[in-house]
Amino acid sequence: MNPLIGYILITIVVLIAFIATFFYLWIIINPLFGSVPYVPSSMKTVRKMVEAANVVPGDIVLDIGSGDGRIVIEFAKKGIVSHGYEINPLLVFISRMVIKFKGLEGKAFIHYKSLYEAKFDGYTIVSTYCLPKTMSDIETRMFHELPLGARVVSNTFRFKQWRPSRKDGNVYVYEKNIDSSFSKEHIAVV
Repeated sequence: MNPLIGYILITIVVLIAFIATFFYLWIIINPLFGSVPYVPSSMKTVRKMVEAANVVPGDIVLDIGSGDGRIVIEFAKKGIVSHGYEINPLLVFISRMVIKFKGLEGKAFIHYKSLYEAKFDGYTIVSTYCLPKTMSDIETRMFHELPLGARVVSNTFRFKQWRPSRKDGNVYVYEKNIDSSFSKEHIAVV
């Protein structure tokens, strides 16, 4: 084998190993500095969240903290235009590749963007699996920006003030309607 080809191959392998190590460390170490950890929802929970959202034609979904894109992809498979916001560049790349592989371009979109930059007024469904601090940070803004009829589907964590309209196991559904309010009253169990 030509020595130049050998050097090129070694360089490529080292570069790939460096990039993989960098992104692995990004996922593991980044949460220690204030970012949120990557903890994907189980596919069983994802399907439960999609079902709980009561999807209708014309809905537009936003998944905040979209991780590997599994929720965005599940909604897109139902024919719903779905967007995900994710701040981890590796997860953005992986999500986009899976969307391309599954042929969901034009229905599923992943944006390298923080949920704190999100404008909620254009979406009818928002899905989230955010920690309590983040839920508290976005609750009031989301409540006021979402249009009437919008639904928020949350895995595990609840808003402090916005009363959920129903619950199915660890999935909470919040509906924005004329009767929506911030309270800590009982919820209906599905």
